[in-house]
Amino acid sequence: MALTDKDVRSLQRRATGACVSRDASVPSQTAFPYSLEFAAGATTLAEGDAITISNVEGTRPAFAVGGMYRVRGHYTLRSAAEATLLLSVTATASNEGCTTGIERASIKVQRGSGEFDLATTIPYEGHPHVSFYANGSNAGGVYFGKDSFLR
Repeated sequence: MALTDKDVRSLQRRATGACVSRDASVPSQTAFPYSLEFAAGATTLAEGDAITISNVEGTRPAFAVGGMYRVRGHYTLRSAAEATLLLSVTATASNEGCTTGIERASIKVQRGSGEFDLATTIPYEGHPHVSFYANGSNAGGVYFGKDSFLR
C-alpha cells in the first residue's frame, strides 16, 4: 500500500513544522501537452538504490506553481524489502510543504527494479523530487527541475 495523504502530511510536518495544506491532485484524464527540459539535482540514495527520471511532461511549458506534471522513469530498490516511491515538492517557504491528493504521486514498490509513472501538481514554490520512503522515513531520492525549481 502506498503512503496515504495522512502519512505524507505527518512526514512533512516532522520536516517543516506546521504548514498550510495544499491540494496536489491530478485528475486521471489530464493531458500533458508539453515535454519539459530538466536536469537532475541533489541526490541522496542508499548504496544499490537508483532512481532515473527519463521524461517530464506538463500542463505548462515550464515548471511553474499551479502546473501539473507527469514524471516517468526507472528505479532500483535494494536497501529495503519494500518502499513507497513518491513524487513530491520540497517547499522553499517554511509555512508550506503539506499536500493532499497524492493518489497519482505515489506507488508501492518491492525490492528489485521497475518503471514508474507518477503525477502531481506543483502547489507552491519549491523543488520537485522522486524519493523512496521506507519504514515511515525518507530513504533517499533525486531532485530534478530547471532554474529556480532545481535543487
